Amino acid sequence: MASPRTRRTITGLRNQHANNLCFECGAHNPAWASPSYGIFICLDCSGQHRGLGVHLSFVRSNTMDKWKDSELDKMKAGGNSRCADFFKSQPDIVEGMSLKDKYNSKGAALYRDKIATEAKGETWSAEKSPARSWVPPVPRSTSIGSTSGGGRGGGGGGG
Repeated sequence: MASPRTRRTITGLRNQHANNLCFECGAHNPAWASPSYGIFICLDCSGQHRGLGVHLSFVRSNTMDKWKDSELDKMKAGGNSRCADFFKSQPDIVEGMSLKDKYNSKGAALYRDKIATEAKGETWSAEKSPARSWVPPVPRSTSIGSTSGGGRGGGGGGG
């Protein structure tokens, strides 16, 4: 359960412009957050963020989870408007792309690094960011038990 101090901090941040709507879908009064980006999200979108993996989006309940100070610092460094503005400035993030593609982008990696750096009180620079050389992961094959043969049919040969 979030401490009273955490609840006050989160409530104060959520009451700021644009943070009272889900970053992803615009639903009112988002009850979840992703400290990775300093954004507030609704229950439905929190499930989608959880599905991305904690390496892309770490998700916390605004009231039920215990928060670390470093996570609160990321929320203070972020905000829905700030994230939206940054994403709009990135050439590899376009309106309408899937959540998976958006958060697997170089732009999202840069923003994660920006939030983490600024949350520590340091100055962030895109030119010095380790995320500047970030490359999206290559999708794994979804086929099971496939072989390199690549042919069709039932094998067997003739006879």
